[in-house]
Amino acid sequence: MKLFILCFLFGNELEDIRVCIDLETAIKFLEKYKKSHQVLEYNVTEGITDVSPLFSYYYKEGLVVKHSL
Repeated sequence: MKLFILCFLFGNELEDIRVCIDLETAIKFLEKYKKSHQVLEYNVTEGITDVSPLFSYYYKEGLVVKHSL
């Protein structure tokens, strides 16, 4: 299972988070708030998220960028 955490940033500080269970919903939020947000994709094993995210999604120059972590 995958879990997607939408990070709301204010400058370099985390202001708020939202949790999504599917990438489509997370990307919709990302498109709405392009400049100060990113989505982190986590693997979930036995109900617990892995320590580190698998990927980060963010906007750069009008495109969604997927970055492997």
